[in-house]
Amino acid sequence: MARRRKTMGSTAVKRSWDIKRLSRALASQGVDLRHWVSYATVASVTGDDGKANYTDPNAIVITPAGVEIDVVLEPSGYPVTCKYGMQAGLVYWGSPIRPGDQVLVTLPDGDVSMVPVAVKVVSGSSDPMPAETDGSPVFKNDRALIFAEGVPIDLRTRGGARVLLDGNGVILNNGQKGVARLDDVVRARLSGNPLALDGIVALATALLGTGLFVPTVTPPPPPPQPDFDIPGQITSASGTVKAGG
Repeated sequence: MARRRKTMGSTAVKRSWDIKRLSRALASQGVDLRHWVSYATVASVTGDDGKANYTDPNAIVITPAGVEIDVVLEPSGYPVTCKYGMQAGLVYWGSPIRPGDQVLVTLPDGDVSMVPVAVKVVSGSSDPMPAETDGSPVFKNDRALIFAEGVPIDLRTRGGARVLLDGNGVILNNGQKGVARLDDVVRARLSGNPLALDGIVALATALLGTGLFVPTVTPPPPPPQPDFDIPGQITSASGTVKAGG
């Protein structure tokens, strides 16, 4: 405990800090010595014994009005209900939260009746940071990182644009078709319908136009043929929207 020394002539007098005396001295109008921030654990208290249930999924309630979670403040064990999630106008950001998660709670005016807010889920030994395959942390303080394990990352706008990162897949606007890239080897299908603009007849007409193939006689109209695949390669692609392997 810190001490102060008072000198009286040639005599030194030691006196210990008296916390209660200092609290009474500081207690005055406009001075609030209560804690406004508390450590807490997501849990519900529903039994008659007053014990916390750290596995109860009902500790988390999601409604159109927002997300509310039941927590137990530490170390007091006092149960409160908190708001959770961050919103600025029509921009909402939220991460999955589970019973047993450790959170940091703010208490307006130090009063639990003033709608406490769980401002973040904190990492700890029971919920460690994500790690690479070599055991090193994914976050290396060299970038802004959004990392999810076991749940997808969903980015969307009210206008309908959406990017879903799920597993090793990147899905744009709920698309179902794969993205082809510059220099990808592809197969192009030509229709066997003689009247189709992308059919075999169109290919023959293009060859005639180059002068590389000149028939000796006028051929009869071709009958319908089966669809025909030819190998090819994509030679032009977007320079701003790019896909990985």
